[in-house]
Amino acid sequence: MKNTEAVHQLIRTLSKAEKRHFKMAASRYSKNKNNYILLFDAIDQQEEYNESKLKRKFKNQAFGQNLGKTKYLLYELLLKSLRPLYNSKNITKQIQGLLHSVEFLFSKSLYEQAYALIRKVKKQALHFQLYPLYYEALGFEKKLITYIPQKNVTQKTSKVLEEFDKIAGLIRMEMRYRVSSEKLHFTSLTADNELWVKTLEKEIENLPIGDFQNQPTFICNLLNKEIQSLDAFSHGDITMALKYQEEIQQLWIKNAHLIPVFSEDFSRTNQKHIQYLLHKPGKEDNLIEVILYLKGQQANINNEEEKEKLQVQTLILEFIINLTQGNLQICTLIKLTIFEKLSLLEKVISQPLQMQFYYHVSILNFLKKEFDEALEWMIKTKTIAVQNYYPRSQRFCKILELLTRYELGDYEYLECAIRNMYRSLKNEPQKNEIETLVLRSVKKLINVSHRSEVHNILENLYDCLQKMDHQTVTQDHLQTNLLFQWINKHLTQEHPEQRN
Repeated sequence: MKNTEAVHQLIRTLSKAEKRHFKMAASRYSKNKNNYILLFDAIDQQEEYNESKLKRKFKNQAFGQNLGKTKYLLYELLLKSLRPLYNSKNITKQIQGLLHSVEFLFSKSLYEQAYALIRKVKKQALHFQLYPLYYEALGFEKKLITYIPQKNVTQKTSKVLEEFDKIAGLIRMEMRYRVSSEKLHFTSLTADNELWVKTLEKEIENLPIGDFQNQPTFICNLLNKEIQSLDAFSHGDITMALKYQEEIQQLWIKNAHLIPVFSEDFSRTNQKHIQYLLHKPGKEDNLIEVILYLKGQQANINNEEEKEKLQVQTLILEFIINLTQGNLQICTLIKLTIFEKLSLLEKVISQPLQMQFYYHVSILNFLKKEFDEALEWMIKTKTIAVQNYYPRSQRFCKILELLTRYELGDYEYLECAIRNMYRSLKNEPQKNEIETLVLRSVKKLINVSHRSEVHNILENLYDCLQKMDHQTVTQDHLQTNLLFQWINKHLTQEHPEQRN
């Protein structure tokens, strides 16, 4: 995106309420309000940004002679006017706003008022477990002790210093868990399973993992259980992973007031819960419960952007659940609902989750034998995959593309693609066992001389997949099921005549 288009992109994302709020604010902020509102309306009407049209439209206006500067000032005014609107819906920002008021009152020597407001900040920060803000409030309280008459200054100072020490300890502990959690999260997005497991083992060594009784805060307890569930899952113990995930869900239920504060953690842990449930047969009721729970929580979120984000995330998870269970008709309906929000999806959903959605849409089309459309979504997946998210899914997407090209009879492309994939997989074949098996089989399929050979190749592939390590198959549940379905389809139908 060019810098000249930044203001257009920002304006086009605004809701009607936000546009109305800006126009009301613009009339207060500037004497040149009409100029800004005129330019705002003109840009808002453009589907695609066109500066030449703007210059022609405002050629007789004074601000039109320096359109670049006016656009810059409009952009700054938009951010300035909309910031309070966003802050009013964010609990953390609200408490930070109170701290700014404390600072203002202190600067005006209104120490009693500032002290009263500090007590309010501490109460709210403690309720929402926002300990860095509590720590900041203590800093103001320490300064105010010397400005307000105290019955026992030594006792009061000692109490504040004790609080400093206690809160600093909580912050340090939370940060240890935060750093480990973020490291594991991003490693899982961008690294192979072996590197991810090594990172997990290293982080577990450095944390008091498993000591649930001594976790001092909600976040410490939450991340402790989450890392335990990751450890269990990495060793193929889905039952234990689910046990920790169910404990995590109970934590959220008991601390529902913290969901808006830690919405990213809420979303991430629920996605993991669903991921583990998908790998455990007979857990359909639990999956429905999680989805209903996520839908119920949408009503408790005041911030419209966060609510929309959770809605789209929940729809994507519901789509993946039904796809894994083979409910293709339901998947198609959910997909259409998501497509109605496609522009919203690309705005509010992270690229890794977008990639997972596109990838699973391609699987849906493949299972429905809509091979041309499946190919389009694989290409979309690869445009995001250049960021190296979910390398295992990326590799399987390439395998799925090979199967799709095979179905479409694109043998010329296949021969070239197979050579390229062999080069990328041959260095570490033990990590890519499923991919290597399929690759060898497709290579044989496009070079058969008689139809009977196809049957033998596919039967051999089916047997090899069944004999694979249980943990590998469990962690690639959807992919292996898809391969079994594809193989069975070809084994049970009459094969096409041999290729010329």
